[in-house]
Amino acid sequence: MKNSILLIISFCYGIFGFSQTQTGYTAQEYIDMYHEAAISNMVQHKVPASITLAQGLFESGFGNSPLAKNANNHFGIKCHDWQGETYHHDDDAPQECFRKYASVSDSYADHALFLKNRKRYSKCFELDITDYKGWARELKAAGYATLPTYAEKITSIIERFNLNKYDETGLALIKGEKPQEQTTPAPTKPNEELVSKPEKKEDKKSVEEVQRTPINEKTDVQPVVSGSRKIIENNGIPCIMARKGDTKASLSEEFELAEWQIRRYNDLSPEDEITEGMTVYLAPKKDYHEEIDSHVVSEGESLSFIAQKHGLRKEALMEMNGLSAESVSAGQTLKLR
Repeated sequence: MKNSILLIISFCYGIFGFSQTQTGYTAQEYIDMYHEAAISNMVQHKVPASITLAQGLFESGFGNSPLAKNANNHFGIKCHDWQGETYHHDDDAPQECFRKYASVSDSYADHALFLKNRKRYSKCFELDITDYKGWARELKAAGYATLPTYAEKITSIIERFNLNKYDETGLALIKGEKPQEQTTPAPTKPNEELVSKPEKKEDKKSVEEVQRTPINEKTDVQPVVSGSRKIIENNGIPCIMARKGDTKASLSEEFELAEWQIRRYNDLSPEDEITEGMTVYLAPKKDYHEEIDSHVVSEGESLSFIAQKHGLRKEALMEMNGLSAESVSAGQTLKLR
């Protein structure tokens, strides 16, 4: 799809990382936000998580393309036999019909079903689920894309960002095993441009060359005002102070995140509510504190409160301190790194 151009925009993470209507994501931010959706699809529909993420990165321009921003369509899928909402814009022809989704997670789920329910992609599902190179070749052979080097591009993205580690997580879950804790290593080639051409699918027209901006994976975080909402930083993680009336749903809409992301980033259960004055993180919390060594528990503080206060995952805080339960006592010293 000729307008699925990979826009690689290296704006400031803290200023521009979260509202798709205002600015652009980096590749790593995109991966952090959507790798769980890709793993979920792998478990349910047997599409490798690495393939899903690589195609999402490529087709949506890290979530920055107009189709991604306006229709939550991260894979450039046209209407075909679609019965849901639609979005029209110029592509191979003027005002073509594309599928419009209520959320990005819906786009991810539909992408898996799109491949699973079309016979021409059946050879993909005959491959080993961790054979991302084979999957990339078969997707190209089945006509998913016309770019001659499409398979190489998808493989390069996977290897550059080590996306195959999510295949290992998905495979463990499929087998009913506990997946190993994953870390996110730096890209293997920080200055390499991800692609050199925009991509389109399912037609035989040529594609025009476009210039790419090299990726800048690490940027400084600065507090800013986004609309009337001030985004601040804690432990290097962008966050906000919740207002009266804020809910997971309202924050999800405001910052264009899925509700599961709000929950995951803040160690919340589906039943937990957002309370006024609460620190709400807009990106994943960390496994350690970058500057503070320890915290002395005060009367009335819970483990969840302490984890939220310092921008740490509750599970990581428990593991760091050898805790098997969430209860802590006043005067207890907890390691933060």
